[in-house]
Amino acid sequence: ILIEKSKIHDVEVTELGKLTESGYVHLTYEGKTVALININKLFNTEPRKEMKAAWTGGATQQKIITSDYSLEDSLCLVMSQPDVASKEWFFRQKDSSVKGGTIQGPLIGLEQEVEADATIQKPLDTEGKDFGAIAYALGIAPKVSDLDHYHAVQKSFLDMVGKIIAIGGKLPDMEHAGWDAWGVCGNYCQPNSEGNSTLVKENGEYNLASLIREGIGVREVIEKLNIPIISGKDSMKCSCVYQVEDSFSLDDVPADLRKHITLAEKEVTEIDELTGAEVKVMKPHIEIHDPETYLVSGAVKIEDYRKCVSSSFKMDGDLVYVIGSTENQLGASQYLQAIGYKEQGRPLDGGTIPAVDLDEFVEVADKVHHVIDRELVASCSYIHNGGLAVALTKAALAGKKGAVIDLNKIWRTTGYSSTENLLYSETPGRFVVTIDPQDQSEFEQTLGSVHYARVGRVTEKDLRILRPECKLETIDLEKVKQAYQEPLRFE
Repeated sequence: ILIEKSKIHDVEVTELGKLTESGYVHLTYEGKTVALININKLFNTEPRKEMKAAWTGGATQQKIITSDYSLEDSLCLVMSQPDVASKEWFFRQKDSSVKGGTIQGPLIGLEQEVEADATIQKPLDTEGKDFGAIAYALGIAPKVSDLDHYHAVQKSFLDMVGKIIAIGGKLPDMEHAGWDAWGVCGNYCQPNSEGNSTLVKENGEYNLASLIREGIGVREVIEKLNIPIISGKDSMKCSCVYQVEDSFSLDDVPADLRKHITLAEKEVTEIDELTGAEVKVMKPHIEIHDPETYLVSGAVKIEDYRKCVSSSFKMDGDLVYVIGSTENQLGASQYLQAIGYKEQGRPLDGGTIPAVDLDEFVEVADKVHHVIDRELVASCSYIHNGGLAVALTKAALAGKKGAVIDLNKIWRTTGYSSTENLLYSETPGRFVVTIDPQDQSEFEQTLGSVHYARVGRVTEKDLRILRPECKLETIDLEKVKQAYQEPLRFE
C-alpha cells in the first residue's frame, strides 16, 4: 500500500528489509554480512554516566560610556558592526533566483541593496497549483551567551520566529489544523563540558551547566510556541588545549577574546637532556573555547505569498507603529559592542540581559499575522540586532524614504527609558509596522489589547528622532548607508 501511495505523490520508496524478533540488526551487501548489531547492547544505559555541572552566572559589570554621541554617530557605529553591516557583497557572488522560484531574495528594496531578514521561495513543482510558498530565516545570539545561555537560546529561537512572522508567516494553530508547517533545525556549538578533560575542571562544570540551561530555554520556547525541532547538529567539543611559551600572557590576546581563553599550568612529560630520563614538569597551557552558540534555522509554509510584506517603507505619510513592549535591555547589544570597540577595543560589559515574555510574544505574533493576513500592513520588520534604530534605518533605506519618530510614545513597562535604551535595546518580540492612514481604525481594532504605539510616520528622506528630553535630532541616512555598506564590501 505504501509503495502504491508513494507513486501517486511521486515519492521514491525503497524496501530495505523486514522487522524480526532476533534482537539484532543484520546488514548485508550483495548477500554478504557486513554488520551484526546487538540492539540490547546498543541501547543499554548502564552504567549511567555521571557528570558535574556548576552554574556561577555570567560575569557583568556596570557599563561606562565615556563620550557623548549624536544619534547619527552612534547609529553609524552600530550599522558598521559585522552582525549588522550589509552582506550584499556575499549575496552578489551567487544567483539567488535560480530557475525563477524566488519571491523575496536575500536583498530587498528599490535598489536591492538592503539585507532581508527572511527569504521566500515558490517550489517550482507547485507553480500554478496554489499560492503557497516557503519562507526561510535564522536566529543566533552568541554575544548574549556571554551573559546568560538560557536567554541566548531563547533570543535565537524567537528572532528566527519573529522574522518569519514579519514576512507573513503564522504560528502553528493547535486548534484548527492547517498547512502551517514549521521545520526547524537547532545547531549547538558548545565548548567541552567534560570536567576531567578541560584544562581546569571548573571550565567543564560551568560549560555543562550552560548546556543544561540552554536545553531548558529551548524546551520552554518550543512547548509554548508549538514549533517542532525536527533536526540539528551538536558540536560538543568546541575547545582545544595548547602548550604556550613561558612568557605568554593573556595581555597578548585581543581584549574581546580573553573571556574565551583560560591560561593555566598542566603537567607534561619531557626528556631530561643530561640523563635522557623522562621527567614530569608543569608548563603553561591555554584552553580556547567557542562561546556557547545556538543557531536556529527555520523553513516555514506560507499559505498565500500574495499577502506577504517586505520591510521596505512604501509611501510618504504612512503611519509607523511599534508593536510589543520595549524594555531597558542593552546587555550584549550591538550598541554596547560598537561603543566598546571604539572606546576600549572590546564590547562594553553590563546592561540588562534581553529577555522575553513568552505569553506576550505569542499574543503579539498572532496579532501581527492577522493584520498582515487582512492586508492592512504596508511594511513589517522584526526588531533584533541593533534594536529599533536599525530596523527603522533598514526599512527607510530599502524604500528610499525617511521617518519622523517620537520615542516618548513607545510602549514600555518602566517609567523612564533613555534614548539609547529605546533605540538600541534588543528586547525580543517587537515589530515595526507601517500602514496606510486610511486603515488606522481597523488596524488598531485588530491589534486589540496587545502593547503597541503609533510612534511616527514615513517621510521623504532622513530620520528625525524626538528624544525623551524633547530634543529633535536629524540623521542623514546617506551617511548611515555608507557606514552600513563599507565594512564587508570586499571589492
